[in-house]
Amino acid sequence: MKHQPRYHRQNSNWRLFYEPFYKGQPVLCDHHHHGPLVENFLEQTQTLLQRTRDQNAKSLALRFDLYLPNEAPGLTGIDQGSTILKNFWQNLVLELRNAQLFHPPKPEYAWAREHGPAAGRTHFHVLLILDANSIRALGNPAPSNDATFSDSTLATGLFAHGSRL
Repeated sequence: MKHQPRYHRQNSNWRLFYEPFYKGQPVLCDHHHHGPLVENFLEQTQTLLQRTRDQNAKSLALRFDLYLPNEAPGLTGIDQGSTILKNFWQNLVLELRNAQLFHPPKPEYAWAREHGPAAGRTHFHVLLILDANSIRALGNPAPSNDATFSDSTLATGLFAHGSRL
């Protein structure tokens, strides 16, 4: 069996994780193509999920990828990636506030940047968690039959107000 390092070579504080389950939950990662996961991040994500369960009776969790153009200027380090995501979250919070929802949700999130040869283009894996009592579903960005945006969906809240996320 091949030796598996316990810590990340670029940051000795990051513990590497190779198992198919983390604290009883399945871990979906192809270690042969993408390498091990960072246990510190798994722990933070599990804490985030538990906190949102404790805060909200119902939650809406969305997992998506944000891809950057191939020629994204200045995207050479993790700091630039953090800046891009910081701007994204600030705009999302602003759009949710402007959506005139009865109870604007406070978004919770986790993200990871993927880059390098196996990733193709630089992109971000994002987990967005919202209070499902405020946002029921993703929704359709098109207006309803009466030409209004009257349902409590994320698409309605963002697209009805001309969001440019």
